[in-house]
Amino acid sequence: MNMDFGPLDLTLRSPFRIARGTQHVARNVLVEVAFDGLVGLGEAAPSAFYGERRESVQSALPYLAEALGDDRSTVSSRTATPRRRPRSTWPSTIC
Repeated sequence: MNMDFGPLDLTLRSPFRIARGTQHVARNVLVEVAFDGLVGLGEAAPSAFYGERRESVQSALPYLAEALGDDRSTVSSRTATPRRRPRSTWPSTIC
């Protein structure tokens, strides 16, 4: 299995405002996993409120890749069959 990851800064179309403050940029992590000819993309959105940081996510990902390993049965048993989901039409979910 091959895992690549890196910073993904998303400038929000509208600032995200809550009682704790306002966010103009989502500082996320983009993850790409390749295995047996398949490629999957994922994204992590660390929350400072819960003590998460982009750096801590990035430092944990190599351990996750190692735990998954290259055994097809291990990877298959820990993943779900992808399903197509309807696209959200709520304005708050659009970046």
